[in-house]
Amino acid sequence: MKNFTDPNVGVQTSLNGLTVQNEKDGWSVLQNAAGDHLSVRFSFHFFNDLQQISAYLQNEVQQIAAGNDLAGDEGLQQLGNDSVMAVYYQYIDNTSHLVVLAAKIIPGRPGILYMGVTKSEALTGPCRQLFHDAKPAAMAETGKNDAKTAKQLANHMLRYMHGYTSNTSGGGGTSTDKSFSLFEDGSFRYSYASVVSMGSLGGGTSRNEGFGTWQVQKDGQTPCLVLYWHLGSVGVYRLEWGEPGNIFLDGERYLLDNL
Repeated sequence: MKNFTDPNVGVQTSLNGLTVQNEKDGWSVLQNAAGDHLSVRFSFHFFNDLQQISAYLQNEVQQIAAGNDLAGDEGLQQLGNDSVMAVYYQYIDNTSHLVVLAAKIIPGRPGILYMGVTKSEALTGPCRQLFHDAKPAAMAETGKNDAKTAKQLANHMLRYMHGYTSNTSGGGGTSTDKSFSLFEDGSFRYSYASVVSMGSLGGGTSRNEGFGTWQVQKDGQTPCLVLYWHLGSVGVYRLEWGEPGNIFLDGERYLLDNL
């Protein structure tokens, strides 16, 4: 059985008869024998417990609902002691697509965040199974140090913020605030907080912190932020510059603030 491997994230999964049609911007388009397509993406995420994963996934689903693009929701599913999966249906180009969003905690290294999207009913099973079969794999070696980009990031905080308030009668909402403070001496500090409120039903808060050292390395033309965590794991984020004051880590937008 052929496997799909992403050496940048360090993950491998079984293709289960699918073939890779193309790969672009971190997304891989898989195809079955009938020509149906399934788009998948693996990326890093630093979750320490299942509560953090659940809060993050619920927040993502609520964003889709707030944009009136949610066609259906199967809810969250805990998979063993290390993973949580959200399965929902989203309108994309006025067509309902199945979306599987899931995350897995991997001891000793960054965990993985998976997203699979398809409009084909024949691929709903493989869309889930790709995550079920995912296992850690060797990570690719990063390239040469990128001193120019490192100088642009030194003594800056990369901050991600999102808030959502429901319009239901019960109220409630979620907010997520996480940041990477990159110091000129090569050290960094990470902070994460997620608050989930269910209005009159209560809610909960999830927090996490970490630290280590950082570098910017370049693989070909693409700079990557490399984080060496104090617990021994290594994470690699693809860096892309956006509008002034904005930067993207693996496609996720962060504000760039001075420390």
